[in-house]
Amino acid sequence: MTGNLDFVLVVVTRTLQEYEDFTREALMEHPNVRSFTTLVSMDAVKLGYALPL
Repeated sequence: MTGNLDFVLVVVTRTLQEYEDFTREALMEHPNVRSFTTLVSMDAVKLGYALPL
């Protein structure tokens, strides 16, 4: 990962409201979080994190 990101957090929720609740409680109210960006995936291209070694 390069650029201006420190890390990527993958969050899966059933509804947009659940996501909004999560960001409000876990990110917006946390004193060490200065800012965050949301990127939404419209389709699952890859499932799982296993690497074919």
